[in-house]
Amino acid sequence: MSITQFTRFKSDKPEEMIKTAKQGKAIFEKHGAEFLRMSRFHAGGWAGEG
Repeated sequence: MSITQFTRFKSDKPEEMIKTAKQGKAIFEKHGAEFLRMSRFHAGGWAGEG
Protein backbone atom coordinates (compact mmCIF):
# COMPACT_ATOMS: atom_id res chain seq x y z
CA MET A 1 0.00 0.00 0.00
CA SER A 2 1.34 3.43 -0.88
CA ILE A 3 1.25 6.62 1.16
CA THR A 4 0.63 9.81 -0.79
CA GLN A 5 1.23 13.33 0.48
CA PHE A 6 0.44 16.59 -1.28
CA THR A 7 2.02 19.84 -0.18
CA ARG A 8 1.51 23.27 -1.70
CA PHE A 9 4.26 25.88 -1.63
CA LYS A 10 3.84 29.43 -2.86
CA SER A 11 6.79 31.40 -4.27
CA ASP A 12 7.58 33.97 -6.92
CA LYS A 13 11.13 32.57 -7.28
CA PRO A 14 10.93 29.37 -9.38
CA GLU A 15 14.71 28.78 -9.44
CA GLU A 16 14.82 28.84 -5.64
CA MET A 17 11.86 26.44 -5.41
CA ILE A 18 13.53 23.97 -7.79
CA LYS A 19 16.75 24.08 -5.76
CA THR A 20 14.83 23.49 -2.52
CA ALA A 21 12.76 20.67 -4.06
CA LYS A 22 15.92 18.86 -5.19
CA GLN A 23 17.32 19.09 -1.66
CA GLY A 24 14.02 17.82 -0.26
CA LYS A 25 13.94 14.94 -2.74
CA ALA A 26 17.34 13.72 -1.52
CA ILE A 27 16.11 13.80 2.09
CA PHE A 28 12.87 11.93 1.31
CA GLU A 29 14.72 9.27 -0.72
CA LYS A 30 17.24 8.82 2.11
CA HIS A 31 14.32 7.88 4.33
CA GLY A 32 12.77 5.41 1.89
CA ALA A 33 10.65 7.42 -0.55
CA GLU A 34 10.50 5.78 -3.97
CA PHE A 35 8.95 8.65 -5.91
CA LEU A 36 8.82 12.43 -5.53
CA ARG A 37 7.40 14.88 -8.05
CA MET A 38 7.12 18.65 -8.11
CA SER A 39 4.69 20.36 -10.49
CA ARG A 40 3.89 23.97 -11.22
CA PHE A 41 0.34 25.17 -11.59
CA HIS A 42 -1.48 28.45 -11.91
CA ALA A 43 -4.46 28.95 -9.63
CA GLY A 44 -5.54 32.44 -10.73
CA GLY A 45 -7.81 33.73 -13.48
CA TRP A 46 -7.16 32.97 -17.10
CA ALA A 47 -5.56 35.46 -19.54
CA GLY A 48 -8.78 36.30 -21.38
CA GLU A 49 -10.57 37.37 -18.22
CA GLY A 50 -11.00 41.03 -17.93
